[in-house]
This record gives sequence, structure tokens and C-alpha cells, in this order.
Amino acid sequence: MDQKQTAEWKDSVHSWFFTFMCMNIPIIGWIYLFHLARTAETTERRNFARAYLYYKLVFLVIALIILVILTVIGIRALDLLLAYMEML
Repeated sequence: MDQKQTAEWKDSVHSWFFTFMCMNIPIIGWIYLFHLARTAETTERRNFARAYLYYKLVFLVIALIILVILTVIGIRALDLLLAYMEML
């Protein structure tokens, strides 16, 4: 590939499609985004990767908080159910 074709590939639909496909693979996507955030050749792609990492991190934290809350509620409900069953 010559320099013109390389520049066209960096901003092409195909390269962005590849980026979106890779970043949505579980676990591999996180690694790919970390790689892009540190070593992307274009600042647009690097900034995009950083922003998407922050986005994923926020929703990961929210999901973990909801999981903990639901686990605590479930354990309490299970404890009440077992206590009721012992009364029978």
C-alpha cells in the first residue's frame, strides 16, 4: 500500500466498521479500546476510544451497583422465605 491508500484506509468506512466490530467483542473489545486509546495514529480515533472507555466504565460501575443491590435484596428475601418455611 502506498501512502495515499494508507491515509484513505485510516478514515474509511471499512476501518471504522472494523473498529466498531472489534470494540464490541467481550473482553477483547476492552483490550482493543485500551490499545486504541494509547497508540491510535489519528487523534479522532484515540479520543473516540478514550470516550468509549469512559462510557463503558460508567455503565460497568452502574451495573455492578445494581447487581449488589439486587443481591442484597435477594438474600434478605431468601432469608425471610426460609424463616417462613421453618415456621411451617
